[in-house]
Amino acid sequence: MLQQECDFIGGVVSGSCAEGLGSCCIVKKSCGDSTTFNNTYFVNPGEGDIGKCSLTIHRMKDEICQIRLDFLELHLSQPDWNGHCNDDFLVVTGEMDTFVPILCGHNDGQHMYVEVVPDGGALETVIDSALPSSSRSWRIQATQIGCDSRYLAPSGCLQYYTESVGNVKSFNFLPESLKDTATSQIANHNYGVCVKRMPGYCGIIWERDYTTN
Repeated sequence: MLQQECDFIGGVVSGSCAEGLGSCCIVKKSCGDSTTFNNTYFVNPGEGDIGKCSLTIHRMKDEICQIRLDFLELHLSQPDWNGHCNDDFLVVTGEMDTFVPILCGHNDGQHMYVEVVPDGGALETVIDSALPSSSRSWRIQATQIGCDSRYLAPSGCLQYYTESVGNVKSFNFLPESLKDTATSQIANHNYGVCVKRMPGYCGIIWERDYTTN
């Protein structure tokens, strides 16, 4: 993309691409914004803000079957003692074929695949905050995946891992070594986590990661 094109859509140029023939364009959106661009970044407007902050995601073309949300940063208030997200929460709404749980707490590095109706309406990612907080922050990347894309996750998989080795953790899980506040499990979470079968492999081993203690 040329720099003039990036400027026109409200993006920020970040490095070069296409072997130096164009510029990488990062599109950042915040409260009340909407987007039709792939790989849009939804960011918080500032510290201490309260109320509803939402990004409306419109399909960039026909036959978009999934939206992948990568939580590059997601710091919200912790759930209460019953696991309910009361003070802060993230919720995804729209015409979906996926159960999307309500999220709160610390979820850096987590992701989810949202299955959408190909000819349906927009998807809305909402963060609602009841109390001011200087520690609340988020940076969420929204990637649109075509119905014929090789990056499409299997149906029913809220999370999809495509490497032969890696770590899987529940939402709002932090190892003891990184905890600066008490964390707890979020209630009413029942979702599918899938692992891609790699060529030459016929099984999988799950082990506890003792390095996180």
